[in-house]
Amino acid sequence: MKFWGVTYLLFSLWLVIFVREDSYTLSVNETSMNEYQKNEATENLSIWDTYKTLFDVIKMKHMLALLVVLLVQKIGFMANDAVTPLLLIEKGFKREDMALTVLLDFPCQLVLGYLVAKWSTGTRPTRPWMYALVLRLIMGGVCMYVVYIFPPDGRVTPAYFLLVTAATLLTSFGTTAMFVSQGAFFARISDSKVGGSYQTLLATCSNFGGTWPKYFVLKLVDHFTIAKCSTTGQDCVTELGKAACRNSFASDQTPGVCLIIQEGFYYVSLICIICGSLLYLLFVRPTAKYLERLDVSVWKISN
Repeated sequence: MKFWGVTYLLFSLWLVIFVREDSYTLSVNETSMNEYQKNEATENLSIWDTYKTLFDVIKMKHMLALLVVLLVQKIGFMANDAVTPLLLIEKGFKREDMALTVLLDFPCQLVLGYLVAKWSTGTRPTRPWMYALVLRLIMGGVCMYVVYIFPPDGRVTPAYFLLVTAATLLTSFGTTAMFVSQGAFFARISDSKVGGSYQTLLATCSNFGGTWPKYFVLKLVDHFTIAKCSTTGQDCVTELGKAACRNSFASDQTPGVCLIIQEGFYYVSLICIICGSLLYLLFVRPTAKYLERLDVSVWKISN
């Protein structure tokens, strides 16, 4: 990873310093395009002009509303995304089995992604997005139950493996549906004057909406979790504490075991689902419906 990190950095610097892009203007067939399309196609923006235009885009009130929606929409299922796979593996679910569920999931998403794309081409492109968001909230509760009923002896039965696979498929379907329908909506409203940058701005905000809550979710899980070492009685919630517990020994030379007295994941997952549901009902859903009804022209800075 260090090698490829350095390679990526050097290659990027080489592009910035030594590679120059030629300016060009797109030719326009006057008989096949209207005046509005001609003006857009012949526009040639510098990098500075592009960022300046994006800043003007962000200042639009309806765009600010959309960006806020993108930043908070994933709070409800963030505990599921960030913690569920880790807990399953920690409890004894094999990594090979987890990889197998992902392998089974891949072809399903290819088909489902195509179907969602067809569904998103109508006058209500945000409808599958909202339905998928509700599905993700529901799956947050289902996955919490899946973790709760993990076999106490650590032996994963075929029935439990199928349950984890089904939960993974449904969760992944919700993720794919949200991604595809969002992409359809972004493509619909993007200003072709800065088309690629416009959509990248929206996609970046959406991705960041699934990143920034993770830190707080993981911190809260540790805060609500109570775990004691069997040999020393010390807290062993953090990785450092778990390592110290494993390296400690009882009087009979039995290595220490970190005993979970209270699992904080359930509390945090429940909090996330409640907050996500309230945000969906009171803000995300009504705002998405309002934004969907706006004329496409209001999203274009070039008007």
